[in-house]
Amino acid sequence: MKKLLLHTLPGPKAEELFKEFQQHTESVYLSRSGLIADAQVATDLATEDQESLIIAFPDEYSQGDLSETIDKVLTSSFLEIQKFVQIRMKKRFGQILCLVNAGANGLLYGESGQNHVVAAQGGLIGLTKTISKEYSKRGIIANVLYIDWNNIPLSEIVIRSKSFLTDNTQLKGQVLALDGGRWL
Repeated sequence: MKKLLLHTLPGPKAEELFKEFQQHTESVYLSRSGLIADAQVATDLATEDQESLIIAFPDEYSQGDLSETIDKVLTSSFLEIQKFVQIRMKKRFGQILCLVNAGANGLLYGESGQNHVVAAQGGLIGLTKTISKEYSKRGIIANVLYIDWNNIPLSEIVIRSKSFLTDNTQLKGQVLALDGGRWL
């Protein structure tokens, strides 16, 4: 995993995650909400040869109603994945890894009023599996990791993500857990 694009929303934990990836990756670029903040960076990203795309939402992004959360999480991820797939199909290899909140399986560990978060994260899982099914023959690998953002250190998440992208190029459309054994 030499060149990586990290798609996330602005927030303290997302910034920490980006810094961790910077320490473990040759070059990492940050995309937020499907929009690149700086026009020059957007131009550079279009010409860069990123091999991997990580979709991650570690911060509290559930403020707002269903449509706001869907736009923040699912729509922005769809647009980012669409751009990535179009570029990487020409290279015949690309990896997408969605780091999904472990609560997306419907078990939010006692939190209430989070239906829209589960819907958005569940949509990411479906999107990832569909991308894998449609584009695996063209060299695009897409998988999901359930992450317990509150109990797994960011450094471990980055190391496991990097290892997963490096060592598991034959897994396609899988949903695996990195949540300390909470999801069974």
